[in-house]
Amino acid sequence: MLTLTGVTLTVDRLSIAHTGISRESIETTHLGTSAARTFIPGDLYDPGSLEVEFHLDSTTPATTMAVETVMIDATTAWTLVMDEGGDWAGNGFVTDFSWNFPLEELATGSFTLKCSGGITTAN
Repeated sequence: MLTLTGVTLTVDRLSIAHTGISRESIETTHLGTSAARTFIPGDLYDPGSLEVEFHLDSTTPATTMAVETVMIDATTAWTLVMDEGGDWAGNGFVTDFSWNFPLEELATGSFTLKCSGGITTAN
């Protein structure tokens, strides 16, 4: 289950991927440096994004509209409740959302949630 401030998606998830955390490297190489370039880590890191793919349920129209509404809002709080435990929470915003209703197949959807600030975990 994923909750985006006021929008709860209870769907059969196909996959949830975290794009990873990244930090800029600042080059400190100068004319007196010998052999190899030198670097220091930047002060700030990018918390990455969550990429979520899922089967849509019977409340698809309401779910779709709710997520699309969140997309145009400002940064919002989110909570990702994992069946296996290790829930995640943070702030972010939806950068893209798509869905597909193929003939005689399960409807699917996907979205990307850009994290803003740190991510917390709980067991």
